[in-house]
Amino acid sequence: MLDIGCGAGKLCCIGAASRGGTWHGVDRDPALVQAAIAAATLLDLQASTTFTTGEMEVVDWSSFDSLYFYNPFAAILFGPAPFPKSVRWTMLTEQIARTEAHLAELAIGTRVVTYEGFGGDMPDGYVLTQVELIRDGQLALWVKQRSRRRVRSSSGSGQTAAGAGQRVTCSASSTS
Repeated sequence: MLDIGCGAGKLCCIGAASRGGTWHGVDRDPALVQAAIAAATLLDLQASTTFTTGEMEVVDWSSFDSLYFYNPFAAILFGPAPFPKSVRWTMLTEQIARTEAHLAELAIGTRVVTYEGFGGDMPDGYVLTQVELIRDGQLALWVKQRSRRRVRSSSGSGQTAAGAGQRVTCSASSTS
């Protein structure tokens, strides 16, 4: 699992402790990455967690079969990040476009979990398979499948040749 914008590593540590597997987080804030490493060390999870400081591209996304996004670019607009206000919106739109491009390149079968999305659109081929409402937010699971052939309707809007066909399961939860 790759957590883009992992912050202090909560998801990676909880996932490694409760589900096993290998969890990797990347965040541009070195203080948060140090906190994540300290938490993993305190919990004796160093063998199943790793954390990297830097932009999301410092990690090869293709080596992961699952990714997680929870508001990964909020610090650009709202955080104490060292970005001048005059360039924040440009940076945000560039990050979103790069994310969409990276997601489009991933293998069929890749799973992407978003909480409140990542700011952009999921590329063609990703199917929304499950949605869970948590308080005021939405946790969504997307799975990349073979792209369906697109056909043009008389109105010009693209539809898949197979029709809607997306299976979506929704549930509500009052916990986070």
